[in-house]
Amino acid sequence: MRDSGNIMKDGRYQEHRTAGHGREGACNSVLQDLASVEIAGVNFLLGCRAPVAVESPFAVYQPFFGKRTRDPWAVDIRVTVELEPFPDTDSLPLFFDSGETWRLFRDGPGYVLRYEPFWVARISEDASDVTVHLGPDHIRKHDDGKVTITSPISYPLDQFLLVYALAQRSGILMHAACVSVGRSGYIFPGRSRAGKSTLTGIFAGAGGMEPLSDDRIVVRKIGDGLRAFGTPWPGEGGIAVNRGTDLAAMLFIVHGNDNRIRPLAPRAALERLLPVASIPWYNTAMLGPLLGLCEELVGRVPSYEFAFRPDASAADAVKEFAGEAA
Repeated sequence: MRDSGNIMKDGRYQEHRTAGHGREGACNSVLQDLASVEIAGVNFLLGCRAPVAVESPFAVYQPFFGKRTRDPWAVDIRVTVELEPFPDTDSLPLFFDSGETWRLFRDGPGYVLRYEPFWVARISEDASDVTVHLGPDHIRKHDDGKVTITSPISYPLDQFLLVYALAQRSGILMHAACVSVGRSGYIFPGRSRAGKSTLTGIFAGAGGMEPLSDDRIVVRKIGDGLRAFGTPWPGEGGIAVNRGTDLAAMLFIVHGNDNRIRPLAPRAALERLLPVASIPWYNTAMLGPLLGLCEELVGRVPSYEFAFRPDASAADAVKEFAGEAA
């Protein structure tokens, strides 16, 4: 069950102001709720003690903004925004350097993630409690003294937090397209340029198929079942639907001259799944749960290789397969 909160217009958050003083920098002692973003049953709850407005830089988040699931399997992540200067990390041990945009430090049992010049985030060990210090690029000061911030609930922070939060809760992010056919969901894992966006675009034009994502999906174990979810991190096709579906099969995609679906043994499926799973290999504490989930996926979910032609016949092949599997 999802609650509907603030609404986005024209790809931007409606400005939602906290109660409190109107002058710049004034803070209340009580944390004020700003917004919520829900992805795959993970609720990002954004708050601040300063009276600010919030906006999003990405229109693709529109289906996910203002939503909060209250299902029993929901995960809440409290994200508190601070307008103070970045905290010093010189004394903290470097845990991982992405070599591109962000660096991760250990801070006792938790972490500090630096994504300069935009923000620095202090993260609890289970990723349920986060404090984000925003940089000047995320803060806009108006002539009337009011302040608007750009929401930090976007890539890469939300993706990082989701991976860490779900690692201990039987959930994993992976590079895969996803389509719902009837009441069942089918995921199509593949690396970059494997054809995920091409294939999802074909599905979008076919009747009886609802694509949920063309690049990144979340799979979660919920009760005795497995569900796949769309995310706000699409590929070239821009498909990002905020919905989940019961996972019926995994079809690992390859280009082909004809459409052909052949079964894969669990070991062969695992060898193809691991390269497309978002696993923080540098963090040994995450490896056991995530590798165990991958093994469970290939053991429980039928896996196939799907060689496809990039035309409408690929959608016909999947619908025929889904009908036979039902």
